[in-house]
Amino acid sequence: STFKEASRTILSSTSELADVAMKNTEITMNERAGVTECLAIMEERIFGRELAAGILEGKPLPLVEICPKSGVYDFTSKYTKGHTVYICPAVVDEAITSQAQQMALRTFNAVGCKDYARVDILLDKEGLCWVLEINTLPGMCETSLMPQAASAAGITYSELCSKMVQLALRK
Repeated sequence: STFKEASRTILSSTSELADVAMKNTEITMNERAGVTECLAIMEERIFGRELAAGILEGKPLPLVEICPKSGVYDFTSKYTKGHTVYICPAVVDEAITSQAQQMALRTFNAVGCKDYARVDILLDKEGLCWVLEINTLPGMCETSLMPQAASAAGITYSELCSKMVQLALRK
């Protein structure tokens, strides 16, 4: 498994169903992915602001807003320094912060998480939060969201790493 396989490597968007049929006629998802087997998920696109809600020891950390300069939070935006602006804590009103953090906690508990995770959320134009995914092993590199959220809560990178190890060892 390569580092790149753990993240979004192919992200395609269309506003017309006919576009999807045309794209599939021109080139298959497998060919685009460069593999012989590929699973593709198609879903309605929700437009809005992307937020990340870190959970540490069952408690929510400050929200991080993700603002990719390209408009799409793809592999390049995620892992290339300077391609995305991160705002932490996210500039949203208290009701939205509470809604997002409570949704993240419910997601965390629903899948049986114990120590830490990151829940990615879209905030739509009507102010509703939509869970995109939960990451039970959140990234810990320079551009990662969990360390940014911890920092906004007054937790240094070193303290966060120590806490994660302590939580794992108490099992």
